[in-house]
Amino acid sequence: MIASDTNSPPIPPPAPAAGLRWAAALRRLDPASLVMAVATLVLFFLVLYPVFWLFYGSFAYGDQASSGTVLSQFWQLPGLARAFWNTIELLLGAVPLSFLFALPLVWIVARTDTPLKGLIEIAALLPFITPPLIGAVAWALLAAPRTGLINVLARQMGAAAPVLNIYSMSGLIFVMS
Repeated sequence: MIASDTNSPPIPPPAPAAGLRWAAALRRLDPASLVMAVATLVLFFLVLYPVFWLFYGSFAYGDQASSGTVLSQFWQLPGLARAFWNTIELLLGAVPLSFLFALPLVWIVARTDTPLKGLIEIAALLPFITPPLIGAVAWALLAAPRTGLINVLARQMGAAAPVLNIYSMSGLIFVMS
């Protein structure tokens, strides 16, 4: 034996051909996973393709290309900046308040053995089922500054000013939550 033969590393086995590796990988795939992957890709296409054109169309107008002129003209509209900041204020108020309302209910339903668990679960679905017009009319009847039931009762009990004003930003944040 030669001294260099004992110190040499072992020769690795030859790598399988690329086609054999793909065939082995495909055999290991679950057919259900393959169907789910294809369905996900189709769903992404069916959702994202129209959203892309909607987004593109919102910045292009007629024969104009998607330049900054349309967007700059849009931002020059009177009242748009105020509406934008009102929306941001509503978002920053309603989202945290919604979390404060929802998290205790979620914890009660998920972690305790409360007797009214089913009722709480159904009540959480009611905003998705009832039309928004019903909620808007109900809150207007309850908390309108002059004619709302809550404010009328508060005035009869001695309140000088409306207790709730559904038409203010704080009232809107409360209703949205």
